[in-house]
Amino acid sequence: MIEMLGVLAIIGVLSVGGIAGYSKAMEKWKIDKATEEYSHIIFGMLEHIDDVRKLSPQSGYTGLADLAIALNLIPNNWNKVGDKHFNDAYGNLVQVQARAQNLVFDIFIGNIQSSNDSTSSPGWSPRLCESLISNLAQPLHSSVNIVNTWQMGKGGIYYRGDAYCGGNTPCVSSMTLSNIHDMCKHCDGSHECCITLEF
Repeated sequence: MIEMLGVLAIIGVLSVGGIAGYSKAMEKWKIDKATEEYSHIIFGMLEHIDDVRKLSPQSGYTGLADLAIALNLIPNNWNKVGDKHFNDAYGNLVQVQARAQNLVFDIFIGNIQSSNDSTSSPGWSPRLCESLISNLAQPLHSSVNIVNTWQMGKGGIYYRGDAYCGGNTPCVSSMTLSNIHDMCKHCDGSHECCITLEF
């Protein structure tokens, strides 16, 4: 009888561990898949950067959702929301636009939730943010203009691409894992947060 209780206890512990392991594996899979999808869109749009710059007004913005769709860069499970916004399959709001002669991606990880007079990003994922910066933005350090995380009411943390950094201006190419971690922890989800990649 005691042996049977011991076996059941072991099975219970293994089940809890298995569920936790499965949950962690699923989160990693979603982060990897989202990073892959964003990479596909950004690399595809960068192939047309000269055309994007021609579309960009001197002030304001031009939404590029229709262009991204026409170039067949948007996954089938994403939904277009306006001229520059998409809801991706992971609950994030992605803004694609031309602004001030630049191609701009604003990724509102965890989307934006409105309540009374404020907005928040309760689903903010520092792990997805870290993946996007280390696996997407950093390899593009020679092409990117600005990489930043921003939270309403708190401002942003900015790093610049190779052509725009040096001196007191921090470089994307020299970001450490600690810098990336701090950058992504800057957003806590209590207010609207995003990561911006500008080319």
